[in-house]
Amino acid sequence: EKIIVAVLRMLEYTPPGFEVFRPHMGYYFLRGLEEHKAVLNRLRPMQGHEEESPLGSFKTTYDPAACLGKIEEWERTLHGDTELMQRVRELEAAVLASVPDAPVVVDRSAKRAPSSSSATT
Repeated sequence: EKIIVAVLRMLEYTPPGFEVFRPHMGYYFLRGLEEHKAVLNRLRPMQGHEEESPLGSFKTTYDPAACLGKIEEWERTLHGDTELMQRVRELEAAVLASVPDAPVVVDRSAKRAPSSSSATT
């Protein structure tokens, strides 16, 4: 769950000079979207629960509902940015060219061409 929060923070507050990585962040965010949602849904019973960090004297309050809302907001935002999504499509095509079994992010309904390893000889 800490990774989810970090990803959301990087999308929301991209440091100056890191804008070049936004297509990569968008791709990997969308690639892990369903897993992020599943983790947050499992944490729903912890809503409002506080924990003290073993590394310091600060408390953390679980708020999976807010994180889920942010994830859904970023999903809409990313899909609504046509320029960014074009760059994500290009990145995904490069990934799929070298890793044919990688998850499809942009168009999950798209049919892939059979890989050469699946062809019969």
